[in-house]
Amino acid sequence: MDSAADLLRELDRRGWRVVLVTSAKDAELDALRRAAADDAITATASSDDVSEGKPAPDPVHHALGLADAPAHGAVLVGDAVWDMQAGFRADARVRGPALRWHPAACLEKAGARAVYRRPADLLAHIDSSPFADRDRPPNHTA
Repeated sequence: MDSAADLLRELDRRGWRVVLVTSAKDAELDALRRAAADDAITATASSDDVSEGKPAPDPVHHALGLADAPAHGAVLVGDAVWDMQAGFRADARVRGPALRWHPAACLEKAGARAVYRRPADLLAHIDSSPFADRDRPPNHTA
């Protein structure tokens, strides 16, 4: 299980509302949804939906609104420093495991609560990841 699709489906199975937040334009977004387990995605937010993209908090605020979820019930998975910065700037309570594209230290400095090499690693450790927080309200957002 080395794919993002497997991770998204598992999060969906566990009751997380998955919102895909991307800098891609609408045309690219359709292809991303199909590649990333469209059946597990609750909503999408693209750069067309906000006035300022990541690392600004706008995309994260928009995603939280789409999921009708509070920041303290959200986990942001990203692979770039600006993903973590956007989550932290939106609300410091947005927890973020990161997938390693940038050096781990840079991701942690930007707000990542944990760093994994690839989606399969996060999936393998999901019960000890930020997704395992048992104090979450119902209807979480990923």
